[in-house]
Amino acid sequence: VGYRWYDYYKVDPAYPFGHGLSYTSFGYSNLIVRNGNMVEVIISNLGDREGAEVVQLYLDKSGLSTPSLIRPHKELIKWEKVMLKKGQKKKVAFTVSKEDTKVWSTQRQSWMYPLSRFIVYVGSSSRDIKGKAIVDIPF
Repeated sequence: VGYRWYDYYKVDPAYPFGHGLSYTSFGYSNLIVRNGNMVEVIISNLGDREGAEVVQLYLDKSGLSTPSLIRPHKELIKWEKVMLKKGQKKKVAFTVSKEDTKVWSTQRQSWMYPLSRFIVYVGSSSRDIKGKAIVDIPF
């Protein structure tokens, strides 16, 4: 059972997917989308020591659910580990591609790209979402 099952059935796990412990704290700010599909966010080390944060990008494919295939609310598609010194900031950028949006069709027995507009979520774990935005995928 993974985070998508917990999210779908609204069950709070003891430790969410991507959860990690740190000796410092991080802030997320200035979430923006450029050129329709480039997601950028500023990560700041707010604590008193150096630390690492894994910035995670989730894509909402729940609009693609059918009676025979239930899609989770969000799926992890990208991540980046960022090392920051005390007080340091860094811009993290992700490009959401057509490949990130594909879903398997059991009826067609092939991959499908049914939508071009999606909601993305940025956070430090599957349950610690810091922001969301809309992306438009060029086809």
